Amino acid sequence: MQHNKQKNELKKLIKKSLQGKTTGEEELFLTRYYFFFDNTPNIADTLTEQEKQKLGSEMLKVVIRQTTQQNAPLYRIWRRHTRWVTAAAMLLLLLTGTLIYQYYYTSHTTIAKTANTDRPPATHLAHLILADGSMVMLDSNANSRLPDQGAVQLSIKNGQLQYKGSEKSMLYNTVAIPKGGNYRLTLSDGTKVWLNAASTLRFPAAFAANERKVMLDGEAYFEVAKGRMPFRVIAAGEGEIEVLGTHFNINAYPGHKTVKTTLIEGSVKVVPLLNNQPERAKAIVIKPGQQAEIATGSVQLKTNIVIDEIMAWKNGMFYFESTPLATILEEFANWYDVDIVYQCSKEVKERRFFMIINRNVSLREVLKYLQASNITFMIEDKKLIVR
Repeated sequence: MQHNKQKNELKKLIKKSLQGKTTGEEELFLTRYYFFFDNTPNIADTLTEQEKQKLGSEMLKVVIRQTTQQNAPLYRIWRRHTRWVTAAAMLLLLLTGTLIYQYYYTSHTTIAKTANTDRPPATHLAHLILADGSMVMLDSNANSRLPDQGAVQLSIKNGQLQYKGSEKSMLYNTVAIPKGGNYRLTLSDGTKVWLNAASTLRFPAAFAANERKVMLDGEAYFEVAKGRMPFRVIAAGEGEIEVLGTHFNINAYPGHKTVKTTLIEGSVKVVPLLNNQPERAKAIVIKPGQQAEIATGSVQLKTNIVIDEIMAWKNGMFYFESTPLATILEEFANWYDVDIVYQCSKEVKERRFFMIINRNVSLREVLKYLQASNITFMIEDKKLIVR
């Protein structure tokens, strides 16, 4: 009886939110709860799919708005409302019978103190390798001209690399982002590229008359300038992404088993490669909000993706939704330029977390957010030890 009463109270609160009548604390409560109720049978069975999507969108706006306005890690904001956090945790425990509380509530996480106990977040940093093999360091403070590539002029403005002009010769440049870095550039056709940490983009200083093609290893977000010739991205040698003018994200880190292309705007054709040869019979065209996942010469369409999670890195956020600890720490390794050393069980590595926080905080600060029992983190120079 008590179980049904709790479910009914929760449904009333959800309806109240959809009508815009909830208090600030009620909104915070629902923000935490939303990410779980959609996968919990019978909890919100009175809501339509459209209502669920609307509620999720509104809840996420609350989280991001508070994080941005207060310019503070989100866990600090949550701790100011522990009454609602605790209520959410206990309600979920009663309704689902699972220990969802470890996502939000009470911590025995330890960050051991050592001589060097922190790592700064990534900065705007890249290495530019020119056609003659010479290398130039790029950072956020540079505003200068660089050596021309044939008739193509290179410059840095506001910490961003820009190419302007045309050139008949194919002079290839490479922008390599180290761990602990990220960078933006504008290609000669006007295409804008955001590069995540530990990523490499190889491209011609000026595109040929009949082709626009670049090679990517790592993660990048593209805003492709419209043109008569298709724009192609060869992603980690595993897939070819072809567009005319659109916005999309590619995750193609070497060593990963998949290449993921997520479309934000426009239209994209995704072609798997097998032994460097396009398997055009297996190509698919994806629509905005969809993702194509390439693995071992085949491609799979995914429609149940969370765009905000995928685009978080480009928007300066960490966003993890029921994500294993090992996956989270892999991203931290690139962003904070550390090596992960596991001295813990497999169960700890597979433990899942929900997390939304700005990326501009230090490693020690962000580790405080991983609120799970019996985990010890130790930072030693460029090593993050997990026990």
